[in-house]
Amino acid sequence: MAATPAPMDFDISELYDSLVEWLQNCLGSKCDKDSLSNGVEIANCLVQLVPEYFTPAWKEKIISDTAGNWKLKFTNLKKIHRGVLEYYEQVLHISLEKFPIPNVAMIAEHESQADLARLLQLVLGVAINCDQKNSYIQDIMSMQQDVQHVVMSAIQDLMNMGSPSMVTGEDYKELEEQHKVTVEELYRLREEKDQMLQQIHDLQNRLHLSEEETSDLSTAVDKLKENLKEAQDTAGITGAGKAQQLNRQLDSLKAEKLRVEAS
Repeated sequence: MAATPAPMDFDISELYDSLVEWLQNCLGSKCDKDSLSNGVEIANCLVQLVPEYFTPAWKEKIISDTAGNWKLKFTNLKKIHRGVLEYYEQVLHISLEKFPIPNVAMIAEHESQADLARLLQLVLGVAINCDQKNSYIQDIMSMQQDVQHVVMSAIQDLMNMGSPSMVTGEDYKELEEQHKVTVEELYRLREEKDQMLQQIHDLQNRLHLSEEETSDLSTAVDKLKENLKEAQDTAGITGAGKAQQLNRQLDSLKAEKLRVEAS
């Protein structure tokens, strides 16, 4: 079976990474890919979000040690997915007929990032509709701009595929206004980023040219040193020849003096 298609407004890896960061920062989850793919950490988050629905008794049905067995993971994830869908229908009265169903078998056996992202997106929907939703919405607003943008888009995606009552009235208005500010800020930051990247590119080119010039100068200096050494060697040989010539002349003069004195 193919993995669940990604939302159109953002890259699936961005969605996955952003939702994992949301779990870690807003719910204090210590999740990693393994603890998510076996369902254990997702179950812990649901118990934290809605303890009156996802009760300790429900949590006990989740197998804590799956030991890498994909069938045990599948059993956990199937219970979680069923529980989340029932919560949407029975408590929130929201139909998710248009929402792509996460393929929990793909998560269990292949750790499908696309399907895992969709399942986490459903958990996000639980968070923004629970009794503590205002606190969780504020937590979302305090996240980094790029992550916040993806999480907000994931909420909008849920609303489009689910029901317009998912976030009502003032709650959604606040989210929408914040989302607009976030998008504008993201465009500004991306423009600054592009400018900085261009500056870095220009500086790297200048550095490359400088390195080439330095290399050329270094070669020229080495050549000058070589020429200087040759000149010094040549000068040394010439000086030695002149000294020998003077010595011969001196010896000749001494010999002539002795000859004159002897006569």
